[in-house]
Amino acid sequence: MYELSPLVTASEHAGSTDVSIYSSANGWGDPNSLVAGNSGTTGAENHYFLPQAATWDNVNAHSVATSYSSGDIVLQGGKFWQANGNLSASAFNSANWTDVTSSINDLANAGNGGLVDTFWVKVDFSVGNQTYWNEIGHADGATNFDSSYWQEIKPEMKRFDESGTGAQLNSIDYSIWAQVGSVGGDIGDGVWGNRDLGEIAVPNDGNFIYDSWTGSASQGEYVHHNGNVYQARISTTSEPGASGSEDNWHLVADAATIAAGTVTEQANKRRFTDTAFWSQYSVPDPDQNSGHWKVAQEMVITSSQPLGTVDMRVSLANANFASAFTGLSSGLGNFFIGEGEGAVRIDYDVNKDTLAGLIDRINSSEANINLFYDPIGNRFVARNKETGSIGITLHESPTWDTLAAASVNVGAGNILQLMGLADPMSISTSFSSSNLSSYSKGTFVSLSSGSITTYWQALQDAPTEGPSPVSTQWRQVIEGVGRTMESELGRNSSVRINGGDLVYSTDSDFDGNNHGYEGISFDIAKVSIGATASFTVSKDTNAAKIAIDKFVEEFNDAQDYINSLTAVTQDGENVSSGRFTGNIEISRLSSQLRKVVFGDAQAHSASARTADGADLIINSNDGSNTEINNIAAQLALNSSNNGYTIKVLDQDSSGNSAYFKWNGTSLSWESTNPTYSSFRLPDIGLDFGIGSDRLVVENSALLIQALSEKPEKVQALFAEATVENAYDENTKSNRTYQGLSYALDDFISNFLSGDDGTGYKGAYETHIDSVKSQNERIDDKIAQLERYLESREEQLSAGFMKMEEMQSKLDTQLQTLQNSIPKKNK
Repeated sequence: MYELSPLVTASEHAGSTDVSIYSSANGWGDPNSLVAGNSGTTGAENHYFLPQAATWDNVNAHSVATSYSSGDIVLQGGKFWQANGNLSASAFNSANWTDVTSSINDLANAGNGGLVDTFWVKVDFSVGNQTYWNEIGHADGATNFDSSYWQEIKPEMKRFDESGTGAQLNSIDYSIWAQVGSVGGDIGDGVWGNRDLGEIAVPNDGNFIYDSWTGSASQGEYVHHNGNVYQARISTTSEPGASGSEDNWHLVADAATIAAGTVTEQANKRRFTDTAFWSQYSVPDPDQNSGHWKVAQEMVITSSQPLGTVDMRVSLANANFASAFTGLSSGLGNFFIGEGEGAVRIDYDVNKDTLAGLIDRINSSEANINLFYDPIGNRFVARNKETGSIGITLHESPTWDTLAAASVNVGAGNILQLMGLADPMSISTSFSSSNLSSYSKGTFVSLSSGSITTYWQALQDAPTEGPSPVSTQWRQVIEGVGRTMESELGRNSSVRINGGDLVYSTDSDFDGNNHGYEGISFDIAKVSIGATASFTVSKDTNAAKIAIDKFVEEFNDAQDYINSLTAVTQDGENVSSGRFTGNIEISRLSSQLRKVVFGDAQAHSASARTADGADLIINSNDGSNTEINNIAAQLALNSSNNGYTIKVLDQDSSGNSAYFKWNGTSLSWESTNPTYSSFRLPDIGLDFGIGSDRLVVENSALLIQALSEKPEKVQALFAEATVENAYDENTKSNRTYQGLSYALDDFISNFLSGDDGTGYKGAYETHIDSVKSQNERIDDKIAQLERYLESREEQLSAGFMKMEEMQSKLDTQLQTLQNSIPKKNK
């Protein structure tokens, strides 16, 4: 690891128009004072440069009283200018100068021989450059390691002040080295390691009796006090183990680290080791290939007692556990999967969370386990996601974890105990050999030996022997902790799933009717008797991908059909138009559908599609930020974690949520606002083509990734039910949110028929009504025209008849007139 020197500082360059003068007078010239390339400038961005202060010292603003030589550079009018020749003192004239601003600021080409090289040097910022980087945390050998991060473990280590000051003491801590064991002694004839009849190879309590503390001890005297064994370094009256007494006592054996049956046996091992015949051997770090370690095949942890009939769908408080919840604060509890720095914390609220929701939260966490409820065996089963990995540890103890003393990994509540996945927080029944016949399977007892108390659970009814590490009738437990046991699978014609009860079938096929897991079936016909087989139940993303692909296909088909209704096409001299060409409502339909599917760019805080930017969510935090400070210590947050955000559901018992962001510079928390972002089509690789209303697949890999890693977001994107007028923390207003399928359904319904009950008609219904009205008006005009034509026909017919009558009269009159005129004789 490398650490940037604390002396190094950097300012960002302003790019090609930067007119800062990086001279000694302006504070430049120190090799630790760097300039970072302008963000967005290719070749300069993410690189660092050192100003050549000696060159910059010659650059000043232009002066009318100064003469300049060819090549001199000045600052004038927000630009750098270089003299074209020797110039006498006079007013600035751009004809005599060349603008070199962009050349001086061309950091991307530093080192290529241009003018920029006289003003800048590109810095070698690799970790090998010791001018800017210090190697830390290295451990290259016993004589070459960083003592700030590593400490060499060796016999007879000095102790540190237990009061918290961290001062090294003169007394020695033998307890950590005593666990290596010892195998010899000088009992008998007093000669080390000659194996005479009186010598004991593995000392026990019978070899030496340790006196109790009486108020004083002489130098070298051994004392057994408060579960530990001490040796007086000097004559003292200070009580061993008390604060301030550490320098007076060697710690010989510590009850917290013993490897023997009792702390006094452990003390004997150190005292009687024959160093003339035995020396310390360093066992290598755990590695299955080293010959010293093997992988513990502990993959499954299951409920250890009957649960009652639990309900997965109601709140935890009403889930019908066999016993009541305890140890909660306002209904809030938490437990841990794993231990120490790698533990994953799970918070829950018994009044709001359900078992189904809690199980989903566990399975989607970084704990690397799958938890599920076995309806046949009426038990919960936790299984590692990776076959053959190290076993599972669950705990809800407030004190058991190694980090609990620092207020980290402190459990609360007893949900693991109620689920049968951890042992009780308090075991008060003391073991009595006279009560063996009364103990039933699952009974918990405590067993005390001196100051040491261990806890056990009966593995059968009426055990015939007392608890011990070699007993098959008892198992040792830890209060508030659950650890896994190796799973056994399969026998004869039956199968055992996840170590549960035997499940039988009338043939070789097993399905949900046999084992209770709907949707899972298998055939064991080709498996040998006594053999084992494994299968993995994983997410089937194929069906969802097919459905989304079908959605894209049908959406594009609809868009193509709409466009055909309004399109105008030309084939040679023939021009044809769609049946709705010129119809405004239909022509706007494509763009409106695109807008609906593209969605609202502004995220709604209550939507399942929305992320708030939080990296971790916890139940509560007090006004002094105790909880989040403990988390910072547990996660070892530093400058590289700048921006890490925690959401607190109940800040300082106010009932209100709050957000805190880690400041990588000050190494502290600061209040912040959530950064809301909405999961949309581009997040699954879909988008609209340029100038088109059709969906296109931009990145098919994003869809596969989203279905695998964020299936709940993809589901919400398409199928989140409509919620109207919900308060939105993002906009501080009431807004409606919904998935694409609901949005499209609402839009199409409104377009076709409008909003039922409001009297509003959709565009399509309005268009139909408009066409009907036009048809009715045309019908009226036709009727009016027909009446007019009929009247006109009658009028013309009557006129024609009168004309005929008049013509007849005229003919008669003409004939009469002709007859009245005498005719001439020829």
